[in-house]
Amino acid sequence: MRFVQVLRRASFPMCALALMAFVVGCGTSSETSQDLGGGSDSTTSLVASLTPVTLLQEPVSGSVAQLSELVAKVDLPDSGSVMVYRVKTTQVNEDTVRALANRLGVTGGACEETPESLYLRGDQATVTVDKVSGAVYYDTAALEGTGRPLEDVRDDGYYQAEAEKFLKDHDLWREDAVYAGISQETVTAADSQGHDRTQPLSIHVQFCSRPLNGLSWAGVGPKISVFFGEAGAVIGAAIYWPTVEPYKEYPTISGEEALANIMAGRGTIVMAETAESKGTVEKVELVYWCDPVGYPQRFVAPYYKMRGKTADGKEFTAYTRALPADLVVETLPPSPLQPVTTSPR
Repeated sequence: MRFVQVLRRASFPMCALALMAFVVGCGTSSETSQDLGGGSDSTTSLVASLTPVTLLQEPVSGSVAQLSELVAKVDLPDSGSVMVYRVKTTQVNEDTVRALANRLGVTGGACEETPESLYLRGDQATVTVDKVSGAVYYDTAALEGTGRPLEDVRDDGYYQAEAEKFLKDHDLWREDAVYAGISQETVTAADSQGHDRTQPLSIHVQFCSRPLNGLSWAGVGPKISVFFGEAGAVIGAAIYWPTVEPYKEYPTISGEEALANIMAGRGTIVMAETAESKGTVEKVELVYWCDPVGYPQRFVAPYYKMRGKTADGKEFTAYTRALPADLVVETLPPSPLQPVTTSPR
């Protein structure tokens, strides 16, 4: 099974991040983790001392449907202020790629370059690093798979422990990483008695980041995936982990304003395909947004995340920026946009 992430801009190795096509979050935060009760005078003073930050143009992704009539069943937060973070620039060159490859036991061969990445191909594996984000991909030949179900499958505890060990042994572990779960790539086929049987082809262990400043992450990172094949052997890994530092405290718009922006189409709506335009918001929280791999993200800013159900019962999640429009400069996604595979097989 292949999950397609339509917002990534270039072809990467098979072991790109195991991320679904819809935006996700990681970590736990309260629905109103920050102090959102700032008064108008303090907000005006704060705005006067700030310069606009560059953020990706909305909408980022999601359903083509628009929820134009939303009602909140929960209290919507007032305006307030939240820290904005700056993304540190990643240095990617032949020396850094070769040093990484050496740690992973990939030696020999020339370090080659594409418009988006640098990579070094060894006899048994390839190491690729994205030039913009510094995302790392370690791909072995076994990651392509044989198409045959795994015969030796271990328990979840084994895979979690071995994934952490692999990352730490090769200096790929990231501070604030936490275990996020295990998934399987499976195949379903009839057995000798004609009954459908689902069996694993590979095992994927995922890690995500702890909340930042009390807020969970949303978007496509920070994420780490480690892939296992036969007999519990590591066959690949992918690390997308932007490094950030505090920038400045910025004001946030109110929940009412955010809801109005979503209804006006300024945001991301993720849900099953439906023609329904009415819905009910059942939970609201602030999150930090992480752009896709290959996007030159300069700042990590707060977004409103609203979850609920449409009038016909379908669940939806909507995201919209929490910063005032006059404190944002929009930038377009890199070009060209093209769908790429973001999990093996």
